[in-house]
Amino acid sequence: MSTLRLDRGPPSTPSSEVLRYYVKNITADLYGKE
Repeated sequence: MSTLRLDRGPPSTPSSEVLRYYVKNITADLYGKE
């Protein structure tokens, strides 16, 4: 499982978009990257 790192996200993104980005990546990691 990957660790949450702010520098992983795209630059200059709203916090809501960043959260969705993290959720998407974490879900992909948990479910084996569909």
